[in-house]
Amino acid sequence: MSTEAFRIAMEVLEPHLSAGQIGSTGKVLIGTVSGDMHNLGKKIVIDMLRCANFNVTDLGEDVPMKTFIDKIIESKPDILGLGCYMTTTMPEMRNIITELKHSGLRDSVRVIIGGVPISQEFADEIGADAWGKDAFDAVEKARQLVTQAEMPDEKEKV
Repeated sequence: MSTEAFRIAMEVLEPHLSAGQIGSTGKVLIGTVSGDMHNLGKKIVIDMLRCANFNVTDLGEDVPMKTFIDKIIESKPDILGLGCYMTTTMPEMRNIITELKHSGLRDSVRVIIGGVPISQEFADEIGADAWGKDAFDAVEKARQLVTQAEMPDEKEKV
């Protein structure tokens, strides 16, 4: 119930938060990987990113790898956010990062992953740029990733 109350409040507040801001912090493309229908954590992260003035496109849940790839080509986001809330769908995150490499897109987008079964060790293992342990951490890591993208010599995992 608290999450729903937060979402309703954000619908009212969001237009006022972005009014008067100069540009956005960055573009984020986010979705829950194929096979996973969970969305509560992703919705909270999206709202927090929007509060931090990120331009966020939510692809939804159970998103096929091809959709992630096509949308990256189409919208050229700074950050790709991958959500996974079941251990059985964790391998799909690795598959998406591998496909980004094969498609020649890996260097054009930073990847942050999150979800209940995810850890920093898993993020390192699959080659993600960052792991958000919660919504607050995800926003901080997204800020760091955008800053690093602006200063290419600073490229390292956050």
